[in-house]
Amino acid sequence: MSSLNYLDHGSRLRKDVSSIFEYCFIAEVDTSAKSGTKFQFKYPMGDDDPTINEMIAKSQAFCFPFHLNSSEVRGGHFTFTFTDLEGNYQFGFCKVFPGAKTCYCIGSFLPWFEIFYKLLNYISELMTRSDESALVSFLDDLRARDVPSPREKFCLSESLTFDVPDVNDLASIPEHRNISEYMAAASKNFRVEMFAYMMNERRIIFTSSNLSTLTACVYSAEALLRPLYWQHIFIPVLPPKMIDHTYAPMPYIIGVHSSIMPEVEKIMSQGEEIVVANIDTEEIQSTYNDLESFPSDSVTFLKSLVRKNDISVGTNLSMAYMRMQARLIGTYRNGLQIQEDKLIFDEDKFIDSFKSSSHREFAKNLAQLQCFKEFVDGRVMMLNSGVGFRDRFESEINAVDDQLAKRNDNYKEWMNAAKKGGNVFISQVKKARHNMKNFSSGHKQQPTSPDHQHHHFTLTRSKTLNEEPQRVGLRFHTYNC
Repeated sequence: MSSLNYLDHGSRLRKDVSSIFEYCFIAEVDTSAKSGTKFQFKYPMGDDDPTINEMIAKSQAFCFPFHLNSSEVRGGHFTFTFTDLEGNYQFGFCKVFPGAKTCYCIGSFLPWFEIFYKLLNYISELMTRSDESALVSFLDDLRARDVPSPREKFCLSESLTFDVPDVNDLASIPEHRNISEYMAAASKNFRVEMFAYMMNERRIIFTSSNLSTLTACVYSAEALLRPLYWQHIFIPVLPPKMIDHTYAPMPYIIGVHSSIMPEVEKIMSQGEEIVVANIDTEEIQSTYNDLESFPSDSVTFLKSLVRKNDISVGTNLSMAYMRMQARLIGTYRNGLQIQEDKLIFDEDKFIDSFKSSSHREFAKNLAQLQCFKEFVDGRVMMLNSGVGFRDRFESEINAVDDQLAKRNDNYKEWMNAAKKGGNVFISQVKKARHNMKNFSSGHKQQPTSPDHQHHHFTLTRSKTLNEEPQRVGLRFHTYNC
């Protein structure tokens, strides 16, 4: 079952997942083979499904995303992502062993990082103590099971029992491994700066000598954009043979193992403007100063939140960035108006609603982001369908003092204009308003204890700025706090 809905407008997760996983294989380095690898094991065995075979062929290239002669490679888990023909993410969860000559991989459309990493551990143990038939039997059983619902207990055995994650939940520490690693590996200033670059849709490269840390930080940095989603090239770890992807002229987020960075540096020496974030040294190399393009009060607000002592507890880090987004993009409501019996987003009205020239410039740039357009489209769809606002993000917008009065004024304006559009639309807007009020009042009464911190959240994604903020000379930032 899928938990995706209107609130996920713009998400690139597949919404009709019918299998827990698609394939599993064990690959070994083979320099004599054209692909550079050979299969020690492959499942489904003898499968003639061209779609599955294509997935496996693509995944082979990602199993060893480093130079094999590098002394920096360690064993551990990592995840890669590529898109299918419909633009949906497919995940490859991997375990590389010390010596980096063997890789276990399991492919799925489900972003169950913790579950699949544990399954990979079990599979590797099973191959060590049993024969191949035991692994085939285990995978047959796993593939025959229905996809469990979010928050459901998923039991394969006494030692393999999991809580199914809800993709609409904000990342929580320590429950979610990726955000926990990002918190441990990167300083607060590093994370804030990278948030600004991603909001401005730069060409971004993350690099580290640790594959687990690298992919965890890439996925987590993107997740902190919520309710926006990255819409462009997204490659959490890049194989050496695909290094030419860094020449792409459009925005991207790419993870690169440190053994491949010399090739990236050659590309940058040709004048390519790329933001490089070295996770190991916490140094950011950039010609941009994107954080200064944000409203200063919002930046101050975010920095005050991430300095709190409890920022590494539960969803506090994720919520800090969502509260920042409520201040940056929550003003989208100022651009809503009724036209021909439907709500639409008026970009000019949105920009003109800001009084200061600096805020108008920020709004003008924001309106060019495809992620923002996707987000607004989703909200307009909710209102026009009568669904209303039912997520934590809208609650955060309501908590912003200078938005509360505007919210009420907007609804009065919508209702007055809707009277000219017929009773059907009036009922839709009334229903949306009613749903929003119910959610807001209900949210205020929710307990704040750790046992009551599970909510459904809006997820949306992100795209491009046609107008770039002013560029400055090449800068290096090193964050040690």
